[in-house]
Amino acid sequence: CVRNGSPTDVYNIKEEMRVRGVPYDSYTYGTLMSCAAKHALLPLAHTLLLEMKESKVRPNEKVSAALAKVYVGCKQPLKAKSLLEEMQEEGMRPLVETYFAVIEGLASQRHIEQAGQVLTSMPNLAMSPSPRMVATVIHACASAYEMMEPGGERRKMLSETAWGVYRCADESNVRITD
Repeated sequence: CVRNGSPTDVYNIKEEMRVRGVPYDSYTYGTLMSCAAKHALLPLAHTLLLEMKESKVRPNEKVSAALAKVYVGCKQPLKAKSLLEEMQEEGMRPLVETYFAVIEGLASQRHIEQAGQVLTSMPNLAMSPSPRMVATVIHACASAYEMMEPGGERRKMLSETAWGVYRCADESNVRITD
């Protein structure tokens, strides 16, 4: 389902488990959520999340990472960012892949300052951003900066975001080469 399957496989697996009376656990939900992420199936992801809450199965970091990817795949990076914040508030330690999905989603939808904020918060969480994360935000800042009129407030904010991300990477000993 996750590697080679189609969207209908997700629903077929879920139905077969229900018919056989196989209880879902966090591993099962994680696999199904990963399938939903692969195919950007937002309705299924919401159904899975509701079912988890009803059955008192707490979403773990893997399920949350997959859900963040679903949001990003459905062009809803602000929901992915909210999910990341909820995870942190609940004491969960988000996976690096969750941060990357959120950062990449925010940057691709032109929420560049917020992508920079997420990235620069990572060292405070005892986690360093990857070179790819840093490059994603800096390149998004540069692209947006070039398209704006000189002297604008938004252009200044983009420049500050890029420098903040660069300083964060430097302090975390992250080197980007391109």
